[in-house]
Amino acid sequence: MNKDDRKDLVERLRACANGIGNFKSGKGDYGLCDDAADEIDRLRRELEEARKALEPFAQAAAVVDALPAEMLPQDADGARDYIARLSPTIGDLRRARSAIRKAGEEWTR
Repeated sequence: MNKDDRKDLVERLRACANGIGNFKSGKGDYGLCDDAADEIDRLRRELEEARKALEPFAQAAAVVDALPAEMLPQDADGARDYIARLSPTIGDLRRARSAIRKAGEEWTR
């Protein structure tokens, strides 16, 4: 399903909710419901993948947020070293990039 199909799907569902459209599609009398369910499944998978990809960043932020201010480095060199020890791995960065790219591609197809 491409971007235009997704937009059309939302509009068709809203029309049905307002008593204007119908549920028929190439899949049968209730094909619109099947199309909507497929889209919901796809979005759930995409959301879960994005959450997993971003988890290392959330964990690093939680560590920093839990520290008292006096424990945080005050100079630029100390901050760089500190952040380097907390930073997510290259693999974490690649997973996040992949999730973001995949989401972007889904909406530009």
